[in-house]
Amino acid sequence: MTAITPVETRNIGALATDLIVTDFHLNVPMLLIPTVEGIMHYWLLGPAGNRWSEQPTSRPKTPREDPERGISFQLDGLDLVARATEDNTLAVVEADTDQPIQDPFVGHTDKVTDIAVITAPWGQIWLASASADGTVRLWDPETGEPFGPPLIGHDGPVNHVRGVEFPDQRLLIATAGQDNTVRLWPIPYPS
Repeated sequence: MTAITPVETRNIGALATDLIVTDFHLNVPMLLIPTVEGIMHYWLLGPAGNRWSEQPTSRPKTPREDPERGISFQLDGLDLVARATEDNTLAVVEADTDQPIQDPFVGHTDKVTDIAVITAPWGQIWLASASADGTVRLWDPETGEPFGPPLIGHDGPVNHVRGVEFPDQRLLIATAGQDNTVRLWPIPYPS
């Protein structure tokens, strides 16, 4: 598989404690990136080019640390939860029964630090997992198979992952790592 490179990288000078995706104006996506040093970074991802600003916040934010947190989503009418497991895998279970719907998603070599559900405008769903192994992986939640190659580019653990949807139906993946960078990645559509 061909390696995927980030579309853009920003050094924020401190550890990000979260990645928040929001609509700014006219459905233009914006990333809000709080840091442990009390700075809020604003990355407006507009069609005429990206704009960047930052300002101090009232207090520093503490990084979230919950390797087994889960994220809910629906697939084929089932209410499901994707969560990190202690053996560096991702498990998808039924929300009501906590029973796995398939074998764990295997590929990371260190703990899974964050999970996101990415939904394309045409209905395709992927799970994205960030890991302390320095990679981000996309998964097909129906098969448990990886979707494309791992995203490799952070120098160290990746702490956060989110999907970013644009009004023109483009999708990007936003990641933040312990290397104090935030990166935007293309979805690796098959050719």
